Amino acid sequence: MTLITRLTRSVRGLPIGWPALAICALALAAIDAFGLTALQGAIGAIERVEPPFERWLRQSALLLPLFGLAVMAALLLARRWAQRRRAGELTAAVLLVGLISAGAGLAVAAGSSIYDYSFQTKHLELMHSYGASQPAVALAGFGASPSLSYALYCNLRGVAADSAVALLEYATLLTHVRALAYFGVVLLLINLAVAGAVLGLLSDRLWSPGQHAPALS
Repeated sequence: MTLITRLTRSVRGLPIGWPALAICALALAAIDAFGLTALQGAIGAIERVEPPFERWLRQSALLLPLFGLAVMAALLLARRWAQRRRAGELTAAVLLVGLISAGAGLAVAAGSSIYDYSFQTKHLELMHSYGASQPAVALAGFGASPSLSYALYCNLRGVAADSAVALLEYATLLTHVRALAYFGVVLLLINLAVAGAVLGLLSDRLWSPGQHAPALS
């Protein structure tokens, strides 16, 4: 018996309702891909701009295997947790699916932001080389000298920087960090809601026949 055959039989023997897993993973992948598309469109690099529908469709397809593994791991952990603590298997499944899938989605978003930031820092350096990114340009209109304007801008931001491009790189990084923080909270709430709705509708199909965790006595 080959390794692939053994692995296939082991996967098929897992006490999981595969149709329910597939539907849940598909719903989470489609919704999270929409959020990732919106996030990248708001703070992403211009090199990665493309039609939103095409980007959403491609990201949904790429996220589907990842979310399939996430949902499978969450269901297995939920069943084991429910057996040991004699708690509701559905509640455990919803919580774990929401948490694990949100963590996976946030990790993908963080990787995308890092990739975008690498492009954006190059843009800032190029703009600075042409003198287009100096903060003093914006403040000079108020009658301040360039050196005073730059010092005032640094003080207002509360950041010590030795050049304009360093300050703007910091501001860009801060934008990504804040966006990921907000996105993580929203993603967790949405994934919990989606997991609750999908798993609630398919609660009788989460496990293979005869493989239900013990109910609360």
